[in-house]
Amino acid sequence: KLGPCGEKRGPLGLVLGHAYSILDVQKVQNFKHAGYPGHVFLQIHNPWGGSEWTGPFSDNWAGWAKYPGLQQRLEVVSQNDGAFWMHVHDFAAYCRRIYFSDVPPLRAKAGPAPRPNPAPHPKPAQPAPKPVAPTPK
Repeated sequence: KLGPCGEKRGPLGLVLGHAYSILDVQKVQNFKHAGYPGHVFLQIHNPWGGSEWTGPFSDNWAGWAKYPGLQQRLEVVSQNDGAFWMHVHDFAAYCRRIYFSDVPPLRAKAGPAPRPNPAPHPKPAQPAPKPVAPTPK
C-alpha cells in the first residue's frame, strides 16, 4: 500500500491509478534506440516523491552508458525524489489519460501576489459656479 486509497506499484515502478505531473518536454535530434520511434522525452514527477519509473531512460537505467550525451542533455539525476525521464513512447503505453491545467509559473517570493497600482482617482467635480445676477447701475 503506497497511498491513502491503497494504490499499488506496478512492475516498472509507476503507482497504478496515480496522477503525475509533466515537468519538461525535450525533443532530441539524431537519437536512435531500438524500439523507440521518435526522440521526445518527458520529465515526469510523482508528487508523493519516491516510487519512480524504473524502465528505459529512468534515473538508474543501465543503458545510459551507451548514451552519455543524452544523459547529460536531460540532466538525469539519480535520486529517489519522484522526478524521472520517460520516452514519450513509454508514456503513451503506460498512461491512459492526460489532464491539462493552466498553472501560472511560481513567483520568486512567497506571499500574496502584488496588487497593481490603482489609477489615480479623478478629483470630484466642482459644482458649477452660480450665475451672478447683474447689479443695477
